[in-house]
Amino acid sequence: MMAIVQKKMNIERSIYEMLQIISVSLTDTINLKDLFAKPNYNIVNELDGSTEPTLF
Repeated sequence: MMAIVQKKMNIERSIYEMLQIISVSLTDTINLKDLFAKPNYNIVNELDGSTEPTLF
């Protein structure tokens, strides 16, 4: 499913990175286009509000 979204939306992120972003923002009601338009730096930490690396 993520490969289809990646192809249709012309997203230049890896599928792994897209899955990480989706997993952190499952409860957010944000448009996918806006979600994947964020810059590449610390995208997962920015989405969950953390600046420290997590163990899990």
